[in-house]
Amino acid sequence: MKQYIVELTSEERYQLQQIVTKGNTIGYRIKYAHILLKADQGKDGLGWSDPKITEAFECNVSTVYRLRKRLVEDGFSTLFSLPDNIQVCIIKAVVRSLRELHKQEVSLRNCKQFLYCKSA
Repeated sequence: MKQYIVELTSEERYQLQQIVTKGNTIGYRIKYAHILLKADQGKDGLGWSDPKITEAFECNVSTVYRLRKRLVEDGFSTLFSLPDNIQVCIIKAVVRSLRELHKQEVSLRNCKQFLYCKSA
């Protein structure tokens, strides 16, 4: 018996379907959306087994397990957010790229402010 049962609401299912349909996001998010839609055991879900999901999406069973666990324990809103340490790594990579591109000093603080203002 599965420890973490995925039962999506109609709103959550709609949001995942939008990610899959539009396809204008990072690849792993599309794959995760597909996996969760197939794993959904709610009234409108497909309720695929983990082996069937792993075969269809060429992923590891642990990926499906972690997604199920994250959804059940942390909630739907946290599924596609990056951990803080990854966000810092991304910002540092952007700073390095900007420094190389502009051949001048770019501060990490200015870059963070720029990125957060642009994303808002």
